[in-house]
Amino acid sequence: MLFTFVSRLATAVVNFGTIILLSRKLGPEGKGIATLILVIVTSVQLICDFMGGAAMVYLSPRYRLRNLLLPSWIWTAFWSLLAPVVVWWIRPDLFELYGWHIAGLSFLNASMNQQLHLLNGREQFRLVNMLNLFTAILTVSTLSAYIWWNPKPIHYMYALYSGWLPSWILSLLLLLRLPKVGENLSFGKSLKALLKFSSANQFGHMLQFSNQRVAYFLLPAFALGIYSNAVSLAEAMWMLATSIATIQYGTIANSNDKTKAIELTVPLFRASILVTSAAGVFLCLLPASFFGMLFGDAFLPVKENLYFLMPGVVFISGYLILGHYFSGTGQFMKNNYAIAAGLAVTLMGFLTLAFIQPDGINEHQAALVTTIANMATFFSVIWLFKTDSGVALRELWPKISDFGLLLNKLRNKVR
Repeated sequence: MLFTFVSRLATAVVNFGTIILLSRKLGPEGKGIATLILVIVTSVQLICDFMGGAAMVYLSPRYRLRNLLLPSWIWTAFWSLLAPVVVWWIRPDLFELYGWHIAGLSFLNASMNQQLHLLNGREQFRLVNMLNLFTAILTVSTLSAYIWWNPKPIHYMYALYSGWLPSWILSLLLLLRLPKVGENLSFGKSLKALLKFSSANQFGHMLQFSNQRVAYFLLPAFALGIYSNAVSLAEAMWMLATSIATIQYGTIANSNDKTKAIELTVPLFRASILVTSAAGVFLCLLPASFFGMLFGDAFLPVKENLYFLMPGVVFISGYLILGHYFSGTGQFMKNNYAIAAGLAVTLMGFLTLAFIQPDGINEHQAALVTTIANMATFFSVIWLFKTDSGVALRELWPKISDFGLLLNKLRNKVR
C-alpha cells in the first residue's frame, strides 16, 4: 500500500502539471474544451468496460488472459469507432476538429485500462503503478513541447497519444510474459464470463461516473474550466483511498475467506475516512491566491468550489473501500444499489435546478448537488455492508487512534 500510495502521489503530481499547463496556456474556456473531450473519451471507456473493466481483476487469476483480451478488444474497437458518430450528432462543432481523435484515444484508453486491470488481478501492483507514472510523465512532457509556443486544445490530443500508446504496448508485453494459469475457455464461454461479471460491475461504474460528471455537460466552457480544476484538486484527496482499494481488491479477489475480507476492510475504511478528511481540511485552508498563482488569476474561484466539493470527496473515500469489498467478493450488484441512490439524488437535484433556473446553473450549485448525491451513496453502502457482514455501526466510526495505528504500520513498513 505504501508503494502504491507513493506511486499514485507521484503520478498525481505529474498529472497536476498537465492541469496547470492547460489552465495557464488555454485559459478557462480552452481548459473547459480539453476537459469535455477527455470526459467523452472516458464515457466511451465506461461503455467498453461492459466487456472488461475492473471485473478483469476478479477474472484474471481464474481464466486464461487471451480468453479475456480478445473479446474485450473487439467490443472496445466497435464502440470507439461509434463514438465519433455520436459526437457528430450531439456536438458537430467538436466532431469537426476532434471526431476521429476521440475514436483513437477511446480505443487506447479503454483497452489499456483493461490490460492494467488484468495485471492487477495477477497482483502485479508495482508494475501497474510504474506504468501509470510513466504514462503521466510522457503526457505532460509532450504536452509541454506541443503547447508552450502554440497553445491549442488539439495539442492536448497529441500529448495523450504520446503518453498512452507506449504504455499500451508495454502493458501488453507485460501480460504476455505472465505464466498461463486458469481455465481455458472457448470464445463463446469467454463472452458469457465477461458479460456475467463485467456488466454488473461496470453498470455501477457508469452510474458513479454519471454522479460525478453529469455537471460537466451542463456547464458552459468557461465555468467548466474553473469547476473541473476544483474537482481535480478535490478528487486528488482520493489517492490514499484508491491506493488502499487497489491492494484490498486484489487481495480479496485472490481469496475465498469472507471473514478475512471483512477484517481487512473495516480498519481500512476508518483510515481512509480520517486521512481524506485531514487532507481535505488542509486543501480548503489554502488561500485563493495560491490557486491563482497555479492556474492564473481567472481561476481564483476554484477555492470557493472546494468548500462545496470536499464533504462529498470524504464520503466517496469511504464508499471506495466498502465498494471494493463487494467487488472483491463478487457481489458487484450491491455497489450498484448504493450508486443508484446517489444518481437518483443527482437527477432530482439538477432537474430541480433546471426548473428553478432555466437559464443555467453555476459551479457552486453543481458542486452542492454532487456532494449531496455522494452522501446518499455513502450511507447506502454502509447499510449494505452492515447487512452483509454483521459489523456494528460503531466499528465503522473512525477514531483518532486509527490515524496513529496507520502511521505506525507505515513506519514499520518503511523499516
